[in-house]
Amino acid sequence: MTSTTRRDPAQRRTEGILVASTPKLSITHPDGTISRRQTARAYTHVVVATPRDASRYADHIAGRIATFDSHIAELEAAIANPEFKLAHRGFPTMGRGSDDVGFDGEPRYTAFALSLVLPTRDLNVCTWTNSQAITENLIPAGDGKYDRETADGRQEVLAIARRRIDTYTTERAEAQTLLDSVRAGAADLGKYAVARWSTRQELAIRAMAEFDHLRAEGRSLSVVEVDAR
Repeated sequence: MTSTTRRDPAQRRTEGILVASTPKLSITHPDGTISRRQTARAYTHVVVATPRDASRYADHIAGRIATFDSHIAELEAAIANPEFKLAHRGFPTMGRGSDDVGFDGEPRYTAFALSLVLPTRDLNVCTWTNSQAITENLIPAGDGKYDRETADGRQEVLAIARRRIDTYTTERAEAQTLLDSVRAGAADLGKYAVARWSTRQELAIRAMAEFDHLRAEGRSLSVVEVDAR
């Protein structure tokens, strides 16, 4: 049997007073909008991000489009004339003298990584295989059991590369639509926003280094004091 601790009315009233008296902090932005926060912490400064500058934002989006184009061209060239690299993943041998056999005697398909050789390493198109570049998929067979289906890892890597091209093509089209909107003056450039609340000015200044991604898309950052209470 469990017991429930009941609070008397006086305690509940006191808790309500404490909640109600929690300080409400605010920042008034240059356009007159206000960012607010109710907290017991003694925040004194904030990092404020401005709306995006249209020209810088357009340059940022154009840069993304150029990156998509580069990745798509790179992947298409690699698919047309593929080269593969098979590398041991660095795990110790779990089986009976073979990386391709697990400790339970079952085939193992995860000791190696088969990669498509690409100039840009960050693309990282790869899959796990055994030492013969054979990969594995487990297909549900019912009753909680699975059938093992194996395939040539090279074909799987090429399929991954093709799916990556499809993804980049879609994202490029979306970026182009956004760029056209920005250049036409029809895009939402955002509002003033607080990126970080800080208890000291030096902490806020240090935190600005964490928001380079906001600068990249055309926002400017500044450290501002919290409004007087």
